[in-house]
Amino acid sequence: MERNAHKSCAADYASAEVLSIRVLRILRLGATAAIEIRYFPRGGYSTFVLDRQTTGWQAVAILPGGPLPIA
Repeated sequence: MERNAHKSCAADYASAEVLSIRVLRILRLGATAAIEIRYFPRGGYSTFVLDRQTTGWQAVAILPGGPLPIA
């Protein structure tokens, strides 16, 4: 990480923000799942796409601005 980001892992995580999220829904089909979340307090949406591996679930994509929740 230090080579790519030009700073150490500790320096990068020291500037990380704590965000609260709400899980809106979890969708699953076979070995693929999508978790739709809403960030607080800013209110943006994202979808995290997961793939089932032999060792557990692995995130494979983050789609910012995912679908709005169903009312």
